[in-house]
Amino acid sequence: MGAHRWMAVSLTGLLVAFGPALVACDEAEEELTEAAVELAVDKLGSDRLRDAGVELDGMDCDTSHQDAEDRVSVVCTGETDDNRKIRITGTVSDEGGDCVRGALKAVVGTRTVFDLNALGDCATH
Repeated sequence: MGAHRWMAVSLTGLLVAFGPALVACDEAEEELTEAAVELAVDKLGSDRLRDAGVELDGMDCDTSHQDAEDRVSVVCTGETDDNRKIRITGTVSDEGGDCVRGALKAVVGTRTVFDLNALGDCATH
């Protein structure tokens, strides 16, 4: 068998053997993306609220991947140290650790604290 044909057969065998694993990786990446968005919005949203003078007593975030779009919906809820409700909602289209892009709105009690298209240090992203 020629060297080129042997390589083609070997590569085909690898794709057959590892194809299901590649699909599983794609699904794991989607879950990781949701987890990364959850963590980033929690941290960056909390930082932004503190910068606005809001003292947090805690916050939890939940995410869900939107069908047919490359976006992750996020809802974070919590309380201030003086028992006012905190709610951050939005849709994230890009997450880079210290930068989240998308439509994000934070309401504390009845006051909108921020309504942004980017959260964090997005100058380098």
